Amino acid sequence: MLSFISSQRSRPKLSYEGYYYNFHQHNSSGSMTWRCEYISSFYRKKGMFCSATASTTGNSPDSRLEWAREHSHPPDDSRISAKLICHEVKERSALEPAAQPQIIVADSLRGATDEINLALPNPKSLKRTAQRAKKATALQMNPDLAVANDRSLIDLHIPESLYNPFKLFDSGPGSDRILMFTTDSNLALFRESERVCGDGTFKASPSLWYQLYTLHGAKNGFTVPCVYALLPDKRKETYIRLFSQLKVWLEPFGQ
Repeated sequence: MLSFISSQRSRPKLSYEGYYYNFHQHNSSGSMTWRCEYISSFYRKKGMFCSATASTTGNSPDSRLEWAREHSHPPDDSRISAKLICHEVKERSALEPAAQPQIIVADSLRGATDEINLALPNPKSLKRTAQRAKKATALQMNPDLAVANDRSLIDLHIPESLYNPFKLFDSGPGSDRILMFTTDSNLALFRESERVCGDGTFKASPSLWYQLYTLHGAKNGFTVPCVYALLPDKRKETYIRLFSQLKVWLEPFGQ
């Protein structure tokens, strides 16, 4: 069966009778030439080099195979089926942004044999594939979500469409810029908490900031994150600015 899919980097791929091909070139006749994926240096170093090629009339669903040269290795139907499942997860996630990634992955894996499962990435990797596809679709539908692509704290622009439902504090452009996020209900919970605590994490922070600092409130035996702050450093002056803004937010609540 002739199938056209795209790689994780959105490059065209061809699968045919248990073989996987990379796109090579467009021909003057309008046809497309493909090369066995084993032609790459990665497989050459492993002694698995294959120079087989194929030609199709295009890469649309109604395209047909013109010819295919013989391969120097046996077909691997299970591996190709695994790649098709990965492609299905990606395509469905892009077409159904409201669907939950775990549901998409579970549906795609239904009926997969043990051999196919062995060739597949683990479910967490498939879920991340679905999340990336959903994110790409969301960015196409709402370019304002791409604010994280701005290159510096000076250039960063926060569109008003992202304010709701958050209460946002932005200290303004500068290398010491602070962003804080919360909601009125979170502030009410924080004010009524039996005890409060705060901590910073560095690995989860966006690249433009030094750390993500969270303030938590404890109530009825549960600890809940109430305020999120993106901080440019961990200097004393920065923490003073953080808690000064928190105080401003809490004043309407009488605290």
